[in-house]
Amino acid sequence: MKLNTINLSDNIEFIKSLPDNSIDAIITDSPYGLGKKQNLVKLLQAWVTTGYYEITGTGFMGKKWDAFVPQPILWKECLRVLKPGGYLLSFFGTRTYHLGSLAIELAGFEIRDCIQWIYGSGFPKSKSCLKPANEPICVARKPGPVQLLNIDECRIEVADNDKGHRPNWEAHSTVKTGNVYGKFDHRITKRLADGRYPTNIIIDEDVAIQMDEQSGISGGDRRTAKFQTGTNGNFTTAKAGQLTPCYNDKGGASRFFYVAKASPSERAGATHPTIKPVKLMTQLVKLYCPEGGVVLDPHNGTGPTCEACLETGRNYIGIDNDPVSQKEANERIKRWHKKQSNTILKETA
Repeated sequence: MKLNTINLSDNIEFIKSLPDNSIDAIITDSPYGLGKKQNLVKLLQAWVTTGYYEITGTGFMGKKWDAFVPQPILWKECLRVLKPGGYLLSFFGTRTYHLGSLAIELAGFEIRDCIQWIYGSGFPKSKSCLKPANEPICVARKPGPVQLLNIDECRIEVADNDKGHRPNWEAHSTVKTGNVYGKFDHRITKRLADGRYPTNIIIDEDVAIQMDEQSGISGGDRRTAKFQTGTNGNFTTAKAGQLTPCYNDKGGASRFFYVAKASPSERAGATHPTIKPVKLMTQLVKLYCPEGGVVLDPHNGTGPTCEACLETGRNYIGIDNDPVSQKEANERIKRWHKKQSNTILKETA
């Protein structure tokens, strides 16, 4: 199994050549399947029996590869090569997410979560639809031992100019009774030395600006408590007028989420219409693949997942059947290595 390669091949046929349980994570930007509507009854009958339904036509921008979402026949091969408990992440469009995630589940995966990538750069295609501003990412897992996520490597850092303030703390509520809505004791139990816990929402810089404008900027000071009571007891142990603990970092609401901003230079002349930001893919790779592990991308495109692996100390195997995309992906990798070499030369000069 050759690592750190971008392979020109049909993805199903190439994955068949990989050993069982050899891949740590599968992270891919799948075709969204924006082609013509299919007969769902016939489609599901074929998916349940063979995992494949013959589909022709084109989808986004007249591309044949986008005629429909990947089918269970592909995900079954992905299930075979993925290590037990390993994660599969696949982008889908909002219109076809249900079909894409169903195909993954029919292949034998467990659907675990849905990450929302929210951005401000989308534009409406006509007055018959809304302005697109999010793309869902299906998070699935191969049955097996539970694999913990790399939470600490992906915590959302406190802004540099806030590190001189009081330490950041994470507040936890401890249940004091056996009731679901019983009495809670608001305690400060963990110092957030490495930042906040990552969420299942990822935003870009434009959305962050809009969010902060609406939420306002927190000064980081402790807030005066409003004593709350209910039929099931107190919601907090703080007394009226008492200062309550808080994170003590400054900023708007966007600081609760990971911000992924694509650099305009990332395309570097690439012609592929759906290139994902490397910062976005870096966050996903860090979170779902252990350091030193292997990430498989069966819809490699121009290789942002591969670059993310290089950035984070992971290995990659990319697959794409388009020679132009393979060439652009290899050029991306060459640029990355050249940049690293130039950085080393500057540091040693």
